[in-house]
Amino acid sequence: MKGGQAQSVEVAYLAQPGGGSFVFEADGQEIGAADTNAEESRPGYVTFNLPTRASELSLRVTQGNVQL
Repeated sequence: MKGGQAQSVEVAYLAQPGGGSFVFEADGQEIGAADTNAEESRPGYVTFNLPTRASELSLRVTQGNVQL
């Protein structure tokens, strides 16, 4: 982002029966988690606030099947 830094990131996923879960990390520190299990399939969204000066972002599946 030219001239500034992002303050948040939105992750889109498929909420579905039997869906799993994931965590979002910034510079190796967990900043949030999401559960993608739902009674029926639908789009899902979650927003994570980013720490100041975060330089490395990652998403890690912690359980089951996650579709982004």
